[in-house]
Amino acid sequence: MSTPRLILDAVIMGDPRGYQRPGVRVVVPKGGRPFASLYEQDETRNWRAIASDVLQRAAAGVRIEDEPVLVHVFAVGKRPRHMPKKLGCGRFWRTTKPDADNVAKSVCDAIVQAGVLRDDTLVGRLVVDSLVAADGEAPHVRVRIETLMPRPFVPWPETAATPQE
Repeated sequence: MSTPRLILDAVIMGDPRGYQRPGVRVVVPKGGRPFASLYEQDETRNWRAIASDVLQRAAAGVRIEDEPVLVHVFAVGKRPRHMPKKLGCGRFWRTTKPDADNVAKSVCDAIVQAGVLRDDTLVGRLVVDSLVAADGEAPHVRVRIETLMPRPFVPWPETAATPQE
């Protein structure tokens, strides 16, 4: 059995950004019927472009075509100024926007755009830690990608396949 290998460990500085819902605009063509057109929000597109650039530089030409991977996202958001001192000065779980799943979607899209993965369907396991920064820590998103060990093949038990009478 092969051991997992680290493919990428990169830090994207700045506040984590979640994948936003697309915007909608009405287009009225000359002499035609109006229709709705979807567009990507600027904030989402800009964050993904920056993240993609950072990930592309960190990957150094590595591209995964068909190997399942583990993606671990540490989304560390900025610490609010009004944070009570009784909570301490370290990191703690963030339960505010952006949602962890939306941040993960943005990160996975950036990984594909950077050319590290052929498609985000190769992500066999996804772990997202959504945290508030420690006192004095800058907000950032850390992305770790490593290969997954193959699962051992376990045949279906014969007793489960036969109906009981």
